[in-house]
Amino acid sequence: MNFKIIKQTNAEQTIQDDVDKISQYYLQVHTYFKQQFSESLCRGKIIEFENLINATLLELGFSAQDQQDLEFFRTWYEQIVNLAYIQQFVQQLDINEIILHGPNSIQLDLGGKLVSSNLADFTLEDYQLSLEVLAIKNRATWNFATPFASFFVLLCGHQFRASLIHQSTSPKQMSKLYLRRIAHRPFGLSDYKIQSSVQCILKQAIDTKQNIIITGPAGSGKTSMLSTLLGHIDKREHIIILEDTHEIQSDSKSHTFLLANSKLENKGLKDYCAYALRMRPDRILLGEMRSSEIVPFILAMNNGHKGLMSTIHANSASDAISRLALLFSIYAQGHNISYETIIKLICINIDIIIYMTNKQVFEMIRVLGSEGKHPYFEYIINKGAYEITSN
Repeated sequence: MNFKIIKQTNAEQTIQDDVDKISQYYLQVHTYFKQQFSESLCRGKIIEFENLINATLLELGFSAQDQQDLEFFRTWYEQIVNLAYIQQFVQQLDINEIILHGPNSIQLDLGGKLVSSNLADFTLEDYQLSLEVLAIKNRATWNFATPFASFFVLLCGHQFRASLIHQSTSPKQMSKLYLRRIAHRPFGLSDYKIQSSVQCILKQAIDTKQNIIITGPAGSGKTSMLSTLLGHIDKREHIIILEDTHEIQSDSKSHTFLLANSKLENKGLKDYCAYALRMRPDRILLGEMRSSEIVPFILAMNNGHKGLMSTIHANSASDAISRLALLFSIYAQGHNISYETIIKLICINIDIIIYMTNKQVFEMIRVLGSEGKHPYFEYIINKGAYEITSN
């Protein structure tokens, strides 16, 4: 047998032994590292990296000879605790929404269009763990019994509204995360590409304390428009802002924020609408009408309160009237109010309805009144009619 071949084989074996030792080292440390992290998480605590790695190495009798030895564990920690695996998308300001479908699947909203992309290699276990950490860091209850959670979150200095859906709701046992970017500053009216004459109408509507409803599909810019209109109100006014997720932006000291939690008694939006009337409001802003809060909100308009504003999901400006009437009739059961009376109540009290799509004002109507079950209104903006005519 050739001596050189034997010598080479022995050298290769030594290298392989070293590789095996290193692999075993990393495996032991990583296993214990993750175990201790998960156990602390079960107690509702997130251990700092330095404390966690030092405790791990001490327990296993290892020492980090080189700082590079720790880089693998630091990277894993950042992925789990700070969602570093989506950092590149979070920092791109042209991405309005981020949808995480799983550990390797992501969709990005670039101004109305969803674009699919891939994440770096990430295990399902680590992906789920990162979402659980996100919920704990933001004091949100999120588990099998409470599968939906929504909260305001700061990622890499950027503000988002986070919505979590638990894996227990999915046939594929896959949790999902929806992130909607919140603008650092409210947009100006000119940002919505509306004519200066229409801007004047909106400013006059605010100055004369008209009641305004903003409608449109999810992600259309309803809340952004609400924040914009808020910015044109006299700073000295006492405005009460009611939300279930903090999205409306204001730095005025004369504004009172009430953050609702429907899971807690006396802390729902309906309750807050009643409380707000006792707090000497100049105006009331309701983040979104979805259920029973619509009744006290519309009745507040009818009781003489002016300058009220809110948002609602609807397919057009005129459809918002039907949507409001439907919700009111559902949640006003027991009051024996006819649908015709509800339509009249809404049309008497709501002055302007704005319909948003893709962060632009697509329609705007002035509500004039009603006859029977039929509302009457006039268009201030009707881009749909313009597009049909021009085609």
